[in-house]
Amino acid sequence: MASAKRTHEPDNSSSQEIEPANKRQKFDLASLGLNLNIIQKIDPEGDVVLSAPKRCRSKRIQAMTGTTAHFLVSSKHLKMTSEYFKGLLSERWPKGQALAFGRVVQIAIDDCKADELLLILNIIHGHVRAVPQKISFQTLVDVSLAADFFQCTDVVELFALRWIDGLKADLPSKWTPKIPEWIMISVLFRHEDTFAHVTKIAVENGTCPFKTHNLPIPENIKDQIDSSREKYLQKVLGGIKERIRTLVSRGPYFSSRCSSICPMESLGRLMEVLAMHKILFRWSSSDAPDIQATSALLEGLSPCEIRAMVKNNNPAPLYRCKDGRSCEFKSLPWGYAIVKFAEKECGKVKIKKTQ
Repeated sequence: MASAKRTHEPDNSSSQEIEPANKRQKFDLASLGLNLNIIQKIDPEGDVVLSAPKRCRSKRIQAMTGTTAHFLVSSKHLKMTSEYFKGLLSERWPKGQALAFGRVVQIAIDDCKADELLLILNIIHGHVRAVPQKISFQTLVDVSLAADFFQCTDVVELFALRWIDGLKADLPSKWTPKIPEWIMISVLFRHEDTFAHVTKIAVENGTCPFKTHNLPIPENIKDQIDSSREKYLQKVLGGIKERIRTLVSRGPYFSSRCSSICPMESLGRLMEVLAMHKILFRWSSSDAPDIQATSALLEGLSPCEIRAMVKNNNPAPLYRCKDGRSCEFKSLPWGYAIVKFAEKECGKVKIKKTQ
């Protein structure tokens, strides 16, 4: 019985010609209506084109033709570093399904300037030398907002900490409209020293509930700023009420050391200063003072203004009565307790950032 002769010829019926990736890429870019010559190639073998309006300062981007900047990037890098792109490019969505079939996809980025987008993309793709050592404060704000939107603050953080340190000279020493932006930056990138500095300014200089201006500042941070400020003001408010009770009743200090005029002079001076700041009092049936317009105090004065109000309306501490005795009422009409708290406690307010 003759043995069958075996052949090893390839089965051409199932073979496919593999199209080079660069040819597929050119075809896909052409189908998207894009020209390779106008695209900034962050990853020359990328499979995603990010397009952003050219509202930017970079000469490199401005040199591109058209009103939109285009960046060719890697979906792999985007998904590894950004929760936003990880979700957008998953196979549950059309963009991710197109990638699964080997197509190049285009994504429009409308809420991010091309400058900041390019900076973040260079970080994501490991182009460290293309990342600037220093940036302006406004650029840092824009990068922070973009990093929060793309959910990639952890990746940007190392560079952001360096940028923040480079802007120490621009860090405000008093309240400015930039304080909420500094709080946002210090929270997003966990810069503890900056956070402690700017939140202290927010607490001491706030005259109303803290406004985030739609910045990505956690609600617990806002609550702590408001709580610390209100706690300080309420304590001063309680001290003022107690001081007025003491002056009205003339207190135990009156009988042994002061004339009847001393407490009344101090009370008059105290009420005059409070009236100037719209802090008014009424008397209850029990002859106990009660502060009116408490909300006006909490939303009209800052802890720093309270401190200045107390400090600037205290005569010399060695004031003496006609009989030569030192007079606590005239020397410190606000009382020792209020003066001590106003001068020391306000500067020690701290807020611990919680994650």
